[in-house]
Amino acid sequence: MKRTFTLIIVLFFSLISYAQENVLLVKWTFPNDNLTDTLVETYSDLNGDATLGTMGGTGAISMKNGLTTKAAQADGWDNGMDSKAWRIFLNTTGYENIKLSSVQQSGNTDPGPKDFKVQVKIGEAGDWTDIPNGLYEVANDWTTGALTAKQLPEICNNQPLVYVRWVMASNQSVAGSDVLASGKTKIDDVMVTGDVMTGLDEDPALSEVMIFPNPNNGVFYVNSINYLPSRLLICNTLGQVLFEKNEFTTLEDQIEVSNLTSGVYLIKLFIHNQTITRRMVVK
Repeated sequence: MKRTFTLIIVLFFSLISYAQENVLLVKWTFPNDNLTDTLVETYSDLNGDATLGTMGGTGAISMKNGLTTKAAQADGWDNGMDSKAWRIFLNTTGYENIKLSSVQQSGNTDPGPKDFKVQVKIGEAGDWTDIPNGLYEVANDWTTGALTAKQLPEICNNQPLVYVRWVMASNQSVAGSDVLASGKTKIDDVMVTGDVMTGLDEDPALSEVMIFPNPNNGVFYVNSINYLPSRLLICNTLGQVLFEKNEFTTLEDQIEVSNLTSGVYLIKLFIHNQTITRRMVVK
């Protein structure tokens, strides 16, 4: 009895720790030496079209030495306060607790901007909004301007289009003078993560959609209660699709995926014009 109780407690806290894991929504590390690296490198199933670019009239992007491999670099940051910026966009539908990480470097022989701030915008028609504690400095290194799991505001949760930008907060360069047109700055290791939201189901019947047994060994049932699903995806915590099913004949279907290793997976069910997300643990 004591052993059984201990196992239950261990499993309970294991599931809690799994539930607190962030899912990778988009990531850029610029591993190569060409402009295709501005296309998203790793992404969730809703973010395959995400890109990294600049705005406000900077110079063209090129690939230069980064923190580990390459980094995106641009010049033309003169007179760019509140307008010239690095920029990405992404889809956060079904996710909350959105966090941003990146590293930046300005300096060397062509000093770039020293002061930046992070802003977000919801949709094409939205307004740019400063994030809390989003002002920071950049130097001629990869540590001063590092952002680690920077919390984005709640307005970024569960949105089909979120813009994020690292915008100049002054016209001062890392050398202490005004930024010149020749001034360069780099960005690298850009990553946005989020937690799967719960309680999003508008139809009460959808809240009863079940995945069982859970945990399992890669063989499980999907009970959709009242509506026949049109599609099912199994994704890892990087958001990569590992399995897809597009035909359901009953409200309770058996799914068998033999190549799943032990860990946490996300089950996305497209049902009744909604997307239902469930976590599943494979032992």
